Amino acid sequence: MLMVLAFTCRPDRIRKAETIPEKKLIPLLVDIYLLQGSFYSPVVFRNYGGIDSTALFGNLFEKHGVTRKELDRTLDYYSARPDKLEKIYQKLLVQLTQLETTLQEPETEPGEPVNLWNQKKKWSFAGDGTGSTIPFVIPLKGPGTYTIQVRLRLYDDDQLVNPRLTAYFWHKNETPQGKISNFPVRKYQKSSRVIIYSVSKHLGDEPYTHLRGNILDYDPPEEEGNWNRHVDIEDISVTYTPERMMKFQPD
Repeated sequence: MLMVLAFTCRPDRIRKAETIPEKKLIPLLVDIYLLQGSFYSPVVFRNYGGIDSTALFGNLFEKHGVTRKELDRTLDYYSARPDKLEKIYQKLLVQLTQLETTLQEPETEPGEPVNLWNQKKKWSFAGDGTGSTIPFVIPLKGPGTYTIQVRLRLYDDDQLVNPRLTAYFWHKNETPQGKISNFPVRKYQKSSRVIIYSVSKHLGDEPYTHLRGNILDYDPPEEEGNWNRHVDIEDISVTYTPERMMKFQPD
């Protein structure tokens, strides 16, 4: 999927300092997209060059403190630099996806937590060390704080090597593993009682799409053979606390 842009001058001769700053550009492109009245196409401003901006956009450029010429120059600059264009495009997609999701879902109070955990909450492992690490893949809901909480007891006779909770934000890119941003690691401790383990990470406007990880991650044993696994998990939750969404209301 590509952003189709108009050319008004030699893009390779434009300097970054002559373009609209990224923090200003993304909200501007979102407003332009909304004024075109469609969430059904990823193409942004396909017919930009033929549109009468004065008639269609009114004071949109004034609202964002830019001119038509500055936007033309900025789009030309990025069209000549595919790597930079892709980063802008990904951030724009994040904003549009968040807005689309907000429109499709029932309204909730800003900041109201939501539990996103999509598997069973209780697990019990005893005996042979083989078994699931309880991997998970959860679609992200947007900017906000994501908190993973596990109520777990690790018994004294358990022989897992470095048992821990691991998690990371992820999105697809040109590499096999994708782009990731790790949560802090929470190591489990042997105990005679259940312990509550919790880890949180904030998501801003980065283009991550999923929360991934393993509830019961561990290192492979140094020696082959039988080894004991003894763990009880009483509850798992992944809580999303959204930020207050910025409302895009074209003037």
